[in-house]
Amino acid sequence: MKSFLKSAMWFVRLGFVMFCMSALLGAQKGSAPEGFYPGNYHGDTFTGTVTQASSDSLTLEYRNGNKAEVFSGTIEKACMAPTRQDPHTMNELHLTAIPKNSVLTVFYNGATVKDAGGGKHEQKIILALRFDEVNGQKLTNPGRPVIMCSEPKVGLAVH
Repeated sequence: MKSFLKSAMWFVRLGFVMFCMSALLGAQKGSAPEGFYPGNYHGDTFTGTVTQASSDSLTLEYRNGNKAEVFSGTIEKACMAPTRQDPHTMNELHLTAIPKNSVLTVFYNGATVKDAGGGKHEQKIILALRFDEVNGQKLTNPGRPVIMCSEPKVGLAVH
């Protein structure tokens, strides 16, 4: 009976450790903090390091030890960022100008689309982004801007 209890406790501990590890690995995907977002936004976020950028897409990578998760998404429309001189004036943020290895949080919607061959795949549409680290400098101001990359279809909603 003692050996059975020891064995059962070992499995319980193993399950707990595996649960904790999976929770840590999934930490890069989350929900949006309170704020105003496009009305069509569903609340998904991904935080990671910029590994690639083109005129209309971003690839981010999240690493935890030897595990990695990659996010690739396409912007819905040009990202518009407030200028430093006047936060009410907006300028286009070209994705290719974002320094590699910057850490961003992207706010996105997932959509299942059919490709030309009839197969289905998930496409991630980036609606907004926020800088969390640039050139090794962590940005911790909670009031830093969320840069919109979307047309507010139904107005802004609070999440």
